[in-house]
Formats: sequence, structure tokens, C-alpha cells
Amino acid sequence: MTEGIKTVIYVGVALLVALVAFLSRPRIDEFKVGEQEGKILFDRFDDPAKADRMEIVKYDETLGTLDEFRVARDKASGAWTLPSHGGYPADAETRVRDAALLLVDLQILGIASEVSGDHRLFGVIEPDKDKLKVGDEGVGLLVRFDDAKGQSLASLIISNKRVKGADEQRFVRVPGQDVVYTVRIDPDKLSTSFTDWIEKDLFKELKSWDVENVAFKNYTVSLQPPNRVLIDKKFELAADFKDSEWKLRELKKFSQGAETLAQLSEQEELNKDKLNDVKTAVDELAIADVRRKPKGLGADLKAGEGFAKDDEGVLDLAKHGFYMVPTAGGEVELLSANGEVSVGTKDGVEYVLRFGETEQSGETPEGEGQNRYLFVTTRVDMSKFPQPDLQPLPELPASRKAKAAQDAEPAAVEPAKPEEKAEDKPAEKAEEKAEPKPAETSSETAKPSASEPTESQDAGEAKPEAEAMPEAEAKPEPEAAAQPEAKPEAEATPEAAPKIDTEAEEAQIEKDRERINKENQRKIDERNDKIKTAQEKVAKENTRFADWYYLVSDTTFKKLQVGLDDVIKKKEGEAKEVQDEESGDGLDAFRKLQSEGLKLE
Repeated sequence: MTEGIKTVIYVGVALLVALVAFLSRPRIDEFKVGEQEGKILFDRFDDPAKADRMEIVKYDETLGTLDEFRVARDKASGAWTLPSHGGYPADAETRVRDAALLLVDLQILGIASEVSGDHRLFGVIEPDKDKLKVGDEGVGLLVRFDDAKGQSLASLIISNKRVKGADEQRFVRVPGQDVVYTVRIDPDKLSTSFTDWIEKDLFKELKSWDVENVAFKNYTVSLQPPNRVLIDKKFELAADFKDSEWKLRELKKFSQGAETLAQLSEQEELNKDKLNDVKTAVDELAIADVRRKPKGLGADLKAGEGFAKDDEGVLDLAKHGFYMVPTAGGEVELLSANGEVSVGTKDGVEYVLRFGETEQSGETPEGEGQNRYLFVTTRVDMSKFPQPDLQPLPELPASRKAKAAQDAEPAAVEPAKPEEKAEDKPAEKAEEKAEPKPAETSSETAKPSASEPTESQDAGEAKPEAEAMPEAEAKPEPEAAAQPEAKPEAEATPEAAPKIDTEAEEAQIEKDRERINKENQRKIDERNDKIKTAQEKVAKENTRFADWYYLVSDTTFKKLQVGLDDVIKKKEGEAKEVQDEESGDGLDAFRKLQSEGLKLE
């Protein structure tokens, strides 16, 4: 076969393969711009429940920065989280659905442009951090939805410019395409604000009317070079809210490190309005932002195993205003830069708030000042669960008899020697006490006369003469002396009627004991159930708080971290007298001046 024929064959095969490939290719609908009006922009995205991940990218033209916000389902739990904020739990079920509905069945209303050069004019440039620079204009808002497999459901760039004459319409563009459409969409529902996607109420299960006590630890902690921690304590105050009144439980004042217990003077009282404001502020405490805490720190603020040696973790804590400080007991405790406030509820759960430093950057509500770091834990307040007042059980008559018999028993004797028998010991003692007797005894000896009673008869222990033992069976007097005391015959055989009364009494006491036992057990179980409920709630809350530094507005912090003069005030009558004295007004002030030497002319 010549080379020419081979070449022809190769060319023919190639053409055949090309023809087969062309005929077997999948059919692609031709995209005609003029025919897109009225069609659905994303025909594959027909159900908002398909969305498993959402991303919103917003460009700040002034700062030249991108705000990337993401929300996604956790693969393990199925709950919505915020990957852009360390995986913080999101309250996003409804918000994601509402956002997805913006793109589901989104209809194309018109074509604004088919030229890529018009993208800046219509404000649909893609917010890409690798392509943008400070001062760029015409950048749109990007929203993207993916399914559980990571495949794109819909992606759209939305302009902040409205269509002239149709305020509800915006210019939009699909990334990678040049065509600019007009659609009816409200991008305000695509918020990148962290607080719009979470439960902002930090203590959603705490209500102000449940608070029964507050405690303030007013101190500051600062880091001094080279590695010294300076603690400046001012006061500690604890107050209880009972019977609609605030009562001081404890007050400690500190001066140059020395602690002094103090009391309110007769002219002072707690400022109930300020304490009530603290209750309300805790109830309304709102989250502004969050940051993840370092690993290894326990939920109770005690250092975990080896945590104090973790330089990176310690530095991270100090950066946020929290310091590892050794205690007198040899442990390591975490103190905060700006003190602590704790509030206890009627169900025995105590919330502890520790305030760190302020954050210069971050989202801050207008007029709220800087955000401040907050470290939150809970613990069980066992003072809310005193031991129940249990009723003592009535004693059974039989128990009383047994106790009386036990009290009447002779004192314990020395243990028998090895060669002696224990049962012989009482007889030997009796022989030692008894006077020597002849070896043989007569019937007269066995039968004492009535005129000469023996010692046993004087004690009321011998039987009557008619029942005396026969002479042949009579035992020597020493043996008789060793016999246990016998009760008189009248007591030994009680009558039937008292026995019936005793049985009835015992039955009644048994019923009372059973009733009291049940009531006591009910009180114990009720206390244990309350403790268990409090422990479960504390565990649940600490799990929620464990991984996060919270950021709250500095305005909220100032409502909670109060001074001593804020919570203690002069009584109203005393305050008025002091004011009159200071101002010099009134008759009392005039008399005071007169007593000090003022004379009338």
C-alpha cells in the first residue's frame, strides 16, 4: 500500500469520527437575548429548601473592602451556622428561605445591555477581591446559593441602582455573562449584618422578674511590664431581692489591698432604682458580635490541664482583656480587666458576666460607643436549695421497751479467761457475794419463814411459799441468788385488754410513721429535682457560652458595671437635710447660723 493511499484512509477515518462526534453531541439551546424576556432566570432553582449554603459578598467603595458573609448547614447536626463568624449558631431557617425565595422563579423583565463595557454604568461589576482596588465604582452585591453537594443553584450580581420609573426593579447580571437584566427584587433582605442572622438576646431564658440577687465585684486588672498583673480592687457588694425589697447581704471595701467588711449606716440605703436597672439591663443584653475563645479553657473559667503553659492561649486572653492569675489555693483563675457582675435567679441558676477590653473595630450600633468583650458562664447557686425541714418519726412502744430493757442491763463484765466458761462467770460472782452456807440444807432452809424473809423476798424476787420448790429439787442459795430478777406474777401475765390497746396504738403509730416518711421523702425528692433541673440548665447554658467571647455595646456595659455610689444612697429624709444644710436654705439652716454666732441687729 502506497503512502498516498494510507493518507487518504487516515483522513477518511478522521472525518468519520468528527461526523459521529458532531451527530452525537448534546443539544444546546441557542441563547437568544431577545427571547429571554418573561423567562425564569434560574429554572433549576425551583425550591428554596434545596439551598444548603448561601454566600453574600458586599463591597465598601469608601474603604475598598469586601464584607463576605456565609451561612451554611452543619453536616453533623443539620443546624444553620455562620462559617464567616467561626461557625456561630445562626437563627437562619426563616431568613435563608426568605433570601432564597428572591431567586426562586425570578422572572426576567427586560434587557438593559449586552455589552461588558456597560457593567460599571449599571453597577453590576462582580465583587472580586483579586480584581478590585480602592476607589472602584459600580460594584454590585453578589449572592450565591449551593445545594448539599456543593453544586451551584443560583448566582446573581445585584446593582444598588434602581430602574428609572420602577423603584422595585434592579439591574442584575449572572457572573460570567455579559447581559444585564432588569428584574423585580429587594436586596435589603440580603443583609450581611451578623446580628440579623442570630438570636441577639444573649440570655433568652432569663427574665428580669426571675432575678432574686445581684453581686458586683468592682475591680480592674491591667498588665504591667515585664509580665506583672496589677489588680486594683474597689468593692464587692451582694444584695437579695425579697418581698419586693432589696436587702444588703454583704459589703466588702478594699483599701490598699486590705479587705474590710462594712454595713450600711442609719442614713444609707440601697438604691433600688439602680439595682432594678441592672436586672433589666441583663434581661435585655444584646449581642453585637462574637469571637472564638482559645481551646483549653474550661467553661467554669478555670484553666484546663496545661492551659497556663499555653503561651498562645494566654496571649489571646490578654488581648481581649482577660488574665490568668494565680490564687491563694495554688490554682489559676481568670480575671477580667473591668470586673464582674453576677445575677441569680429563683431557679438556682447564677449568670456570671466578666468584662474585658473594648474592640476598636467591628460592628457598632450608632450611638452605642465601642464594643466590649464579655466572658459569660453560669453555675448552680446551692443557697437556693436549703435542706428540707423533715418531721421526726414517732417511736414505737416496742422500740421504747427495747430501749428501756437495754438501759437496765448490767454493766459489761470482763471477758472470760481462756480456761473459764463465760456462762460460769455470773455464778462465781454470786458465790463471792453470798455468805458461806453449810454443805447440806434442810427443808427449813429451802423454805424461809414469813417472819424471817430472806434478801430475795425483800427484793420481791421469790415466789410465794405455796409454790416453793420441793426439798429434793431445791438449789443451794448461792445458785438462787444468781438467778435473773423475776417480775411479780401480776406483771408477768398482763391481761388481754391492755394488750389490745397496745396493738391498736402500735398500728396507729405505724400509719403515722408511713405518712411522715412519705412526706419527708416528697420534700427530699422535690429538692433533688430542683437541683437536677438547675444543673441541667447550667450545663446547657455553659455549652452555649463555652466557645465564645461576646461583644456588647459599651453603653450596655456602663449600665451593668456600677460604682458604690450608684447602688448606695442617702435615705430620702437624710438627703434632704444634708441638701438644706449645704444650701443654707430653710429655718433649720438659719437657726444653725444663729447658734454659730449670728446676731440680729
